Amino acid sequence: MTTWFELSRDLKAGDRVVFTAPLDRFSEDLIVPSGTTCMVVANGLNEMHPTLFLLPDDPEIRKKLAAWDGEILLTCPADAGADPDTEEGAGWHDTAPIELL
Repeated sequence: MTTWFELSRDLKAGDRVVFTAPLDRFSEDLIVPSGTTCMVVANGLNEMHPTLFLLPDDPEIRKKLAAWDGEILLTCPADAGADPDTEEGAGWHDTAPIELL
């Protein structure tokens, strides 16, 4: 189990990750199944709007996400800029739905 803090610290462009839990993207009418593998395009988890950009290996998922260049955008539940060791940054210690391969 990997936390958002570990991902923000460790992931870099080109790394490979796998979904450990399904992700429901209802606005795109898409469920990304557990076991889906992706390449990290950019790790923006330490930015003002903490977002991780992932390119799935599955061409059908990329097709459904064409409006977002085929990428899955994951956002951390923690407040942007929050110290991960304070109550405001508690989301950084939540389990993320992906882990490094």
